[in-house]
Amino acid sequence: MEEVFLQALLYKDFAEVAEVKGYSLPLRGDTRQKPNKDQRILSIVGLFERGKVYFNELYRNDRFMTLAVNTFKIYDPAKTNIPKDVPDAAEGAFFKLRENFFSENGKTTIGKRGHHKYDY
Repeated sequence: MEEVFLQALLYKDFAEVAEVKGYSLPLRGDTRQKPNKDQRILSIVGLFERGKVYFNELYRNDRFMTLAVNTFKIYDPAKTNIPKDVPDAAEGAFFKLRENFFSENGKTTIGKRGHHKYDY
């Protein structure tokens, strides 16, 4: 999650939801120094072009997955009126994966993902 001014207020909301649901989301703010959003998104385009990014077929009809895939499809750095949060969040995830995978203490493993009881 991108660390911005108003997100301190969101942490309180997440804590309240965790009490109701019985579990919390492991969120931590992204405090790294970053170039602008479009530059970050463009840095991951090669992964898509080389076929290194896959979307789970089980979620083909999920409205959130459809929204995410469509957001990638319409992405255009020249347009300011289209949503760019999904590709930006993906860049942050790819950054964390690279950071863990290539670090000396990296604990990232590559393998098949199992289903979690909170998956939809």
